Amino acid sequence: MLLLTFLPGCATTQTTGSYDRALAAFQSHRYSTSHDHAVRAMRQSSGQRRDEATYLAGLSAYLLGDIDEAELRLSAASRSSEAQVAANAKAMLGQVRMDQNRNDEAVRLFREAASGLNAGDAQQAERYATLAGGGSQSATQWASASSSGFSLQVGAFQDQRRAAEAAEDAERVIAGEGLGPVRIIPTRDARGRTLYLVQFGRFDTRSAAAQARAQIGRLDYFVATTRQSLTDASTTSRR
Repeated sequence: MLLLTFLPGCATTQTTGSYDRALAAFQSHRYSTSHDHAVRAMRQSSGQRRDEATYLAGLSAYLLGDIDEAELRLSAASRSSEAQVAANAKAMLGQVRMDQNRNDEAVRLFREAASGLNAGDAQQAERYATLAGGGSQSATQWASASSSGFSLQVGAFQDQRRAAEAAEDAERVIAGEGLGPVRIIPTRDARGRTLYLVQFGRFDTRSAAAQARAQIGRLDYFVATTRQSLTDASTTSRR
């Protein structure tokens, strides 16, 4: 997962200190507790550990749907002298900008992040940059879609078969959660190529979508504007 690149592995022994407690809480999906401990760790430490705690505070805030706090902490972490911390913070800021439909900024942040990430995560950041670039196009270029509210997006695929596989996986993840069917929505990127967006759920606010994502525990899904086929959305929904 792109979001967790620099974080250490799961703690297997008793942890001490605010940062370790923050990390343990995060890994247990207790994001409010993680945020509180991370902020405390920021104030008690310096150097790389302070930057890591700042990033963790921002990531926890994002997953709680507190975008203002997430922006504050992630922006600070993005200026870290530690390349890995800065890159991860920029990648998360890119995701925040996508959620806000500030796609030009998202493209820049994802591409800056890619230069500091390892090969696999750098490719993921570049894919997000491509997606954000398509998302910033005008209504005419995105004529196959309209938007209303927010959804959780699994991904965007050029291959319809891969989109179907991702939709099937998402259906297993959200079974019994009451989030409705997973939808496969055809649209076009900036170059006019067909993309298949895989989305589910409909939320009135960005924070409600973020809370649902935290509840199902899939941080690789991201909050996106709901898109629906103008022709017949039911033809691209999985049931």
